[in-house]
Amino acid sequence: MELSHGGALKARHYCRAGAERCGASGPGDDGDYPGYMRSLRIHAVVTPLHEDTVEQARPLVRTLLFAVIVVLLIACANLAGLLLVRAIRR
Repeated sequence: MELSHGGALKARHYCRAGAERCGASGPGDDGDYPGYMRSLRIHAVVTPLHEDTVEQARPLVRTLLFAVIVVLLIACANLAGLLLVRAIRR
């Protein structure tokens, strides 16, 4: 089970420092949990907001870039063929 908690760090804090701050536990924290939750190990995973925001869009953007490259290669091959035919006719 994965839980997500949103939060912001100030610009001067780095991800590692933020993870340490979020993952720090005070003394006696184990006593606050019910018995069935004491065996759980909770840790923080800090990712930059930009990375978290564009994570799902990356594969789509790569696919779109690949499609554009293929179309440009086909257009260049077509233009080269037309220029070759024109040069042969002269």
